[in-house]
Amino acid sequence: RTLLAAWAGNDAAAAEQWALSHHEGDGPNPYLTAVIRGLAAYDVNRASELAATMPRSRERGEAMDAVTRALFVQGADAAMAFPATLDDPDLRGGYVSMISDRLARKDAETAATWLASMNDGEAQRRGARTIASALAQKDVREASQWVAKLDPAAQAEAARGVIVPMSNGDIQGTARWVSTLSGVPGYDSVVEEFVWSCDVRDPEQSAAWIQAISDEAQQARLYHRMLGGWSNRDDAAVRDWVAANNANLPNSVRNRFKK
Repeated sequence: RTLLAAWAGNDAAAAEQWALSHHEGDGPNPYLTAVIRGLAAYDVNRASELAATMPRSRERGEAMDAVTRALFVQGADAAMAFPATLDDPDLRGGYVSMISDRLARKDAETAATWLASMNDGEAQRRGARTIASALAQKDVREASQWVAKLDPAAQAEAARGVIVPMSNGDIQGTARWVSTLSGVPGYDSVVEEFVWSCDVRDPEQSAAWIQAISDEAQQARLYHRMLGGWSNRDDAAVRDWVAANNANLPNSVRNRFKK
């Protein structure tokens, strides 16, 4: 397939025709991925058009990655402008995710400004956690303020990128911040991220927050996982905590950890 990629760089039409004619079955075409990889450096628009014809798959992801790399060769501005040219929301979100990942490593502030400027909450969501995490490594307060600039649909995913570095410095402050996000779509995932951020350092705080999970099945699973891990370290402390908080716990948790 390396040869096919090189061929596409010299004669894209012939390589594309060969890839299409030699693929059998209805699954993703790995030959087409190779063509896109070779073509992207010379004609990124055609490469992206071919990638758009592929079904969602690992092969399409590799093709989109080749397009993303080619866009960054043209410059960060070209890469940031590209998703807005796409009509397909799934493709647009996929490119936003890939561009966010590359850009956040180089210039988190520029990436943050770019993502916040989008009028597409779902596309924002695809890049939010990566960028928030990059911002939080430098300045947790700046990162937490940036989360509020996003569409509500993206705020939970962005918050997940901030919670661990914030909690590492201030568990109680993180708990207060997490509570301000209550009501955003996906809030349960924010709570779970916080629970795991402090389950070893402050297990009582971690366990107490599990009741904020609205989905009962997810809540019960999280109780069993978190309390089970704590029990391996200090079984007596877990049973004492369960006895003290018995009224708020699912039956399966009360029965498993009763004194």
